[in-house]
Amino acid sequence: MFGLCGLYAKSNCIGFMIIFGKDERTKFEDIRGTLSDAVCRQYDEAKTYRDGKWVMFEPTNTADFDDENTIILRVELTDGLLLSHGTRYEF
Repeated sequence: MFGLCGLYAKSNCIGFMIIFGKDERTKFEDIRGTLSDAVCRQYDEAKTYRDGKWVMFEPTNTADFDDENTIILRVELTDGLLLSHGTRYEF
């Protein structure tokens, strides 16, 4: 299993969804005590599917990022495809 992250933008809001696979869920539980209540609550309230736990984070203000225990996400792209206005970018 692996974790995926998607960025969602809509009018007056931006959010991101993280799909925690089996290994990522174990890692989350290992560091749970160092994370903010807000992050843990979002995680706990998220639905768990067969392929992982889908957590949608929608910060409502900058105070959501003031907590030093807020998750810091690291994304490593190994390959991908981006389509933008008819242009194809492969990496």
